[in-house]
Amino acid sequence: MPRIIIKIDRGGTAHCAVCQHSMELASGLQLALADNLSPVCAGCGRQHAAPLLGLLKLAESTQRIVWKERPVMDLRLEEWLALEAAAWNYAKGLEDRPHS
Repeated sequence: MPRIIIKIDRGGTAHCAVCQHSMELASGLQLALADNLSPVCAGCGRQHAAPLLGLLKLAESTQRIVWKERPVMDLRLEEWLALEAAAWNYAKGLEDRPHS
């Protein structure tokens, strides 16, 4: 199983280091192989590192809301629900992980 990490990238076009599918990378946080920092697509991330993908989605949701530079109490219901869903998906990924 590949060892996957989260890295910061400038974005662009690349191929997944695991499945070789072409993908567009947004600038910011990305999944990557630990040994050579090659990008990993969300599908392979879900298959090989679901909790890490959940954490990445949680960070993206939080960043999207924080960049609006508004007080936390001024969030719309949809934004609270997006954060809650990302946190829930991350926790569910940890729960579904086989215990060693």
